[in-house]
Amino acid sequence: MTVVTGDGTRTGRERFAGLAVTYTSLFGQSNSAPTSAPRAARSAGDAPDRSENPGLRSRTARSLPAAIAAPLRWLVQRGREVRDIAAWIKLLGTVDADLYVMRCASPQVAYVRLAATLLRRKLVYLAAHDQDVNGGYVAQQGVWGRRFDWGLRRADAIVCQHGEQIMQVRRRYGRGAELIRSFCPVEAVYGRAMPRTFILWMARLDDWKQPSLFVDLAERFPHEMFLMVGPPSDTNPNALAELGGRMGALPNFRFEPGVPFEETSALFAQAKLFVNTSRGEGFPNTFLQAAACGTPIVSWSVNPDGILTRYQMGICANGDQATFEQALRDLCGDVEFRVRMGENGRKYVARQHAAGPIGAQYADLLLGLVGRRPVAQAEGEARSWPSRCWNGNQPARAGEQQGVMKDSLLRHLACPDCKGALLLTAERREGEEVAEGRLHCRGCTHTYPITRGVPRFVPTDAYVGNFSFQWQVHRTTQVDSLAGHSESRQAFGMKTGFSACELNGRLVLDVGCGTGRYTEVAAGLGAEVIGLDLSYAIDAAYANMGRRPGVHFVQADIFKMPFREATFDAAYSIGVLHHTPSTREAFSKMPPLVKPNGLTAIWVYKWGGDYSRDLDRLRPLTTRLPKLLLYALCWVAVPVVHAMDLVPVLRRLSHRIPTSIQGRGLAWDVLDTFDLYGPRYQWKHHEPEVRAWFEEAGLGEVTELSFPVSFRGRKPMKQVKAQVEVQKPSTLTSALI
Repeated sequence: MTVVTGDGTRTGRERFAGLAVTYTSLFGQSNSAPTSAPRAARSAGDAPDRSENPGLRSRTARSLPAAIAAPLRWLVQRGREVRDIAAWIKLLGTVDADLYVMRCASPQVAYVRLAATLLRRKLVYLAAHDQDVNGGYVAQQGVWGRRFDWGLRRADAIVCQHGEQIMQVRRRYGRGAELIRSFCPVEAVYGRAMPRTFILWMARLDDWKQPSLFVDLAERFPHEMFLMVGPPSDTNPNALAELGGRMGALPNFRFEPGVPFEETSALFAQAKLFVNTSRGEGFPNTFLQAAACGTPIVSWSVNPDGILTRYQMGICANGDQATFEQALRDLCGDVEFRVRMGENGRKYVARQHAAGPIGAQYADLLLGLVGRRPVAQAEGEARSWPSRCWNGNQPARAGEQQGVMKDSLLRHLACPDCKGALLLTAERREGEEVAEGRLHCRGCTHTYPITRGVPRFVPTDAYVGNFSFQWQVHRTTQVDSLAGHSESRQAFGMKTGFSACELNGRLVLDVGCGTGRYTEVAAGLGAEVIGLDLSYAIDAAYANMGRRPGVHFVQADIFKMPFREATFDAAYSIGVLHHTPSTREAFSKMPPLVKPNGLTAIWVYKWGGDYSRDLDRLRPLTTRLPKLLLYALCWVAVPVVHAMDLVPVLRRLSHRIPTSIQGRGLAWDVLDTFDLYGPRYQWKHHEPEVRAWFEEAGLGEVTELSFPVSFRGRKPMKQVKAQVEVQKPSTLTSALI
């Protein structure tokens, strides 16, 4: 991936892990409109705007008669355009990407579209403002607006931030567009009580963002504290001077010219309210930041798709001053009302704007446009790791059928919160199976999406992002049928002790299925298998074997699994529980899901003395590295350590650098090494400790298997019968009531 950017002065190239950055002065050309914001109106007596007339440069040209100056200006403009187009073609030719993605309206969209056509590449445009797609920018920018309009019409795909933009594209351009929501730039904050002391406004001081309205509020609400964070305007350099006198006279008003992005979350978390006074926008990232921090939103007129009212996370005044001020009174005066709206905002962001699913949508779109397999290439093709390092939730191979959820899975599912029954709403089917839809809980009214055929009971991949990454890159490395080996089948037998006679015809739960390597083995022994994983490896698992009869996949949290007690005949977890916040607690969630006489088996990491100690010394550093960088380092370190191990003098030193040496190929060892250093949690245990967990769970026939530390146990019949007898009176009473 390459990013082309610039401020008009900087040039050159830099590389950050797998990301290349190219700086170009082309973005600084005067014929570019740097923002998609409305330009301030100009009176008839004002001097011409040179950004609208880039050819009008010299005093001599401006002094010529109009009959001569106009054609001359036109020729100069066209000459500069030809020069810029040639420069873009040269630049994009050196980048040599499969497709180009642009955001924010400017005439350069046309130049890149033309360059992409000549280079036989595709162009995707990301709408950043409603005026990008409703004709507002085109009407305000003259010839440069028309250039942008030409390029946008010919884009291979247009990505919109909300549904209203899609309707605007359809009305203006007569074509469809993709809806991919903005992902929240910060993680949703839960359970962090911070004092709420001020009302926050955060934006550039552009005229169309109407910062004066916020100052008006501060004058009308002298008992409340107001904080304005206002970087300089792109369109009005005098904005701060115009407001400075009024702001300085207010004792309840504080102004900050700018705050580093990493510090903005603390401001949102301390704000009573976030106020937006813009006349129009796209989908403000500040809305997402405020909602993620539990801060209600009061908006002058911006309310994309009506989210503030639909999700009860804020109030939109629709341009009415009285409503605007009343919203502040209501929210500042009623703490309970404010807290309730804040919680609604948190839930909305977690469900609708998580980075993982949104990244998967972009992957689906971009890889589909270039016709490339997203993770694995065709059998026998050479594959280098950078071409497969896609971060986040990845789709199935290009050309494969889209994911579908088998209807038979529904009977096994329950709400993870209240264990209530789930009702299915199918939004798109393929035959009798569900490709897209929702599951609605009858008991607590929660709703869970089905996307690409997988029910999603979590909004993000939480603390397991490294697994989302590694199992997309190595989707097939450890799957027997796809990699041409039997390693997984052999490991399954050693780490669970399960045989075909114990699993044939049974319902089995694979806790932490990853790419489905052990799901495939259990299904091959005759079981109906449900694979569960918190990470977006679940999509890789579906791509591998989700279409097989009797195989299902669910994205959910081990600590809140969407099943009722006594659902499965067997449950196993291989190499997963020790990557959770608590191995013991994660294990305790498994036995209750197993039926009487059912089996439970796990394998967890063993404490390995000096090896474990050396590894744990490095992990505080490696877990903080970007995933791509750590992965690249593994590709460098593993071959070096392997080579050192072959030299007797260096062998002892090589053993002090923990890496994987499995003898199954370099890719396998790099994967295992990344797996050692990447996870946030990595606990290690002794056999007596794990045996005690099985006994505490009431399991019998506890057996220590040959592979350390592996155990299996069976739920006794008599224990379950006793529980049923104790619970029976209360169940009858509830039924009678």
